[in-house]
Amino acid sequence: MTLNPGLSNVSSWMRPIEPMSSSTKVLIFVDRLLSEQDSYPIPATVRCQVLDAWTDATGNEVVRIKTLESTEGITEFVVLKKQLL
Repeated sequence: MTLNPGLSNVSSWMRPIEPMSSSTKVLIFVDRLLSEQDSYPIPATVRCQVLDAWTDATGNEVVRIKTLESTEGITEFVVLKKQLL
């Protein structure tokens, strides 16, 4: 096996990954960078799968959805049906 000559001096192009600052946001749900000047919450969209639907005791139509994992490891949420597109 031969080593790719372009990789022979890996240390010349490798550098530590800079940590993201606490104010840095990764674009996942919106199409622009957000800042302190923006009004929050920001409308955004994310794909989800509807698992169940019902009307709660107060007459609200609600749905249980499965979507991206939260920072707590949760993937299923109950939301108002009118919040879905």
